[in-house]
Amino acid sequence: MQVIQTSVLIKYRPLFTFLQRQAPAVASEVQRSYTGAARTYYETGFRRYARSLGWLKSRCVDKFEPITAGEKEVLETDRLANAKLDGPSVTLAYMADDKTHKEPVEALLRSLLIVFMDNATAEYTFVKTFFSPEPSMRSKDSVNSIFSSDALLSPTDHQSISGSDFGGSRSRAGSISIPSVPKGPSKEEQAGTDTIWKQIFEPILEYVQTFVKTVIDPSPPIISLLTMIRLTEKVLAEVENRECPPAVTFLFGIRLQMWPLFQKLMNENIEAVKKVAEGSGSGLFSRTVVIAEGTVKHLCNRYVMLFTAFVSLTDQEEETMIFSNLLRTRQELEKVIQKYVSQITDAIAKGSTQTTIYEILLQGLNKGVQSAAHPKSQNELAYWSKLEEETRRKLVSVRQAKRRQ
Repeated sequence: MQVIQTSVLIKYRPLFTFLQRQAPAVASEVQRSYTGAARTYYETGFRRYARSLGWLKSRCVDKFEPITAGEKEVLETDRLANAKLDGPSVTLAYMADDKTHKEPVEALLRSLLIVFMDNATAEYTFVKTFFSPEPSMRSKDSVNSIFSSDALLSPTDHQSISGSDFGGSRSRAGSISIPSVPKGPSKEEQAGTDTIWKQIFEPILEYVQTFVKTVIDPSPPIISLLTMIRLTEKVLAEVENRECPPAVTFLFGIRLQMWPLFQKLMNENIEAVKKVAEGSGSGLFSRTVVIAEGTVKHLCNRYVMLFTAFVSLTDQEEETMIFSNLLRTRQELEKVIQKYVSQITDAIAKGSTQTTIYEILLQGLNKGVQSAAHPKSQNELAYWSKLEEETRRKLVSVRQAKRRQ
């Protein structure tokens, strides 16, 4: 489409401008014909592409699991690249024909949004260039008013009195106020461009919105969801940079759909860890549940994976939505650790076990720091290092006390 626009259609821009001046009805008919043809072209292409991506998505079995229930303990760092515009190659429609081909859900959304971004911004630029009134037509009335005899021969009189009543002088000054010629498209012209673009891309917006809904319902894994949020923000910034206002509004709406879901899933994660920390059922006569060592180590590895992914996907030093949830998760994890070691009666065994758990966290975080340089990574390492050091000191004191006995 862009090739036809740049090599064929754009050279008829002067002809369309002539029609706008001399035959507005014909110009409107040309505009309607182009809008209908472009709408059909994009609608057909996006319908087929979204359908192919839908087939690929049906092969993706990833879904959200609370931090206490998931099995994965190793972060798939290559999937985080889908949060960037310059990440992996875009998924092509023919790939869906291969029954064995699979793509993560964030890669599919990335492909769709990048294709949407490129086509939407290119089409908006063409519509703005081809169908907007010529600058000479826009400024004709304003130029006439500027150089009219009334404007030139009607200076604004300013009378000022300097000094005082005693020896003061009265001066009279005249100045001519000339309005400037408006630059760039007016609000009416931009509204007209937006209207044409929306008429062309209305079905495409529906296809993209429908695909986004299938991506976030049922809920995807929390890391995949944050990856898609970051991707949407990157695409949104690029579309804004390319000056396509209606697409910016549309993408902003998609972003607003994802953040509440992210908070909901994080609340579920925190509640799941909290239940483990409480270690009891909900009934009046329920028995206290003993926390297993494997459960604690699994939670630690899952927390490290979550923390590493979040800081890798976060550029800002402070982002409340991300780090407040991580802080709440860490607090509940620490309660789980304390609950587990409280089950051990021997003081030396308790200290050794607690030290081992902290070492698991520190080793995992150290690996994450190498792949994600973020100030919060250092803070997290310092926090667990301090706890590990305090535990070692207590352990040394206990051992020394036993030797004296």
